Amino acid sequence: LMELVRAGITTVLIAPPAAGQVSALKLAARDPAAAVIKPYAAQYFSRSSSKTLKTAKAYHDSWVAFEKKKEAAGKKGAEFKDKAPKLQGAYEPYRALFTGAVPALVEASNAASVPGIVALYTDQYKIRVLCSGLASLKRDENLTGMAGLLLSKTGGLVLQNPLVVKQDNTTVNWPQRLSALGISFSVRSRVADGARLLPLQVSYAVREGWNSRLALRSMTTVPAEQFGISDRVGSIEKGKDADLVILSGEPFSLTARVLGVMVDGELVHGVDKFKGQVDANE
Repeated sequence: LMELVRAGITTVLIAPPAAGQVSALKLAARDPAAAVIKPYAAQYFSRSSSKTLKTAKAYHDSWVAFEKKKEAAGKKGAEFKDKAPKLQGAYEPYRALFTGAVPALVEASNAASVPGIVALYTDQYKIRVLCSGLASLKRDENLTGMAGLLLSKTGGLVLQNPLVVKQDNTTVNWPQRLSALGISFSVRSRVADGARLLPLQVSYAVREGWNSRLALRSMTTVPAEQFGISDRVGSIEKGKDADLVILSGEPFSLTARVLGVMVDGELVHGVDKFKGQVDANE
């Protein structure tokens, strides 16, 4: 995935095609074993399944009850003979959803699908949810109601490209419209190699009027916070990983190019002249 590194991307979140665990991976890590920042950063759902969640919740509750009884017996010094629930690998990952350890990343085709997702995941099962996609948004949709739900009951939005579209001969800049409503979101490419085009697509949205500071957050701090990896990446702060992208101009300027990329404090991409400057200043 060095093509992504050359495009100025140091960390990616990879989701399976249909459903399963989302992993946070560091590109060009010095140690391949350390490339996985977080093996389980979210549970992805391409479509909602109330039946699956109901069964998974019952499985989780059986373990919670067992562990509570075991703990109570230990405090009393009593012998504990209860048999543990049968381990079911298919439902084990869901337990992290119910404890709040990871969010659910759920596909939302349009604004009208958001209330149903919130009702199922947030209201019924108390699961932290991120709405993903919204590829079928229409220019005349009522976004205000969706904004209220996203702001009050979710961890935000993961917006799918294309970010700027033509509808009824009118250019619609979705990042600009959603940001105006106060919605926090990150951006996604859907396919791994397509991630190299994300900076260009974000640059186009900025050129069409999106705030460049908010654009930068959508590719750095917001996804890091949404997926629980902000202690390592997403911002330049003392104690975090030394992952840096050095540009020839302002971020998302159409004329700016990537001069160098640093991962874990080591320059992994850059022209020789620039690399010499970095080495000389170490």
